[in-house]
Amino acid sequence: MSSADQPSGRPLTFGPYRLEGPDGLLWRRDRVVRLPPKATCVLWALVSRAGQLVTKQTLLELGWPDAAVGEAVLTVSIRALREVLDDDRSQPRYIETVHRRGYRFVARVDADTGDQALSAAPVTATAPPDPVNGSISATKERVKS
Repeated sequence: MSSADQPSGRPLTFGPYRLEGPDGLLWRRDRVVRLPPKATCVLWALVSRAGQLVTKQTLLELGWPDAAVGEAVLTVSIRALREVLDDDRSQPRYIETVHRRGYRFVARVDADTGDQALSAAPVTATAPPDPVNGSISATKERVKS
């Protein structure tokens, strides 16, 4: 599958993993996790649409665009992904089955900027402690002045 078929861009991170695109590598911390190419494609489709239902038909069209295949090939890919991710179908941390419809990626996903992940979740900023007084409020007061 080409990157034109799916959203692409920066690598996506979730848990201890980093996924480098629909045709890229899956990393667990500093080690490459071996995945069949179609499973990598399916994983990218799910991770890049985290929180959304991705139908079986969509996954089949993205992963096997020029082939007439049945849902069994998708089931094999999902099984391989769950094994590699140490995910449990009955209590999913990553891939949730939506019965008869498709799958949903349920873990938090961040866009990897290279230096650190940019969170998709809201972040509350706090001021660093005041080096003299050691308190955050003293720093805030000094900033207001």
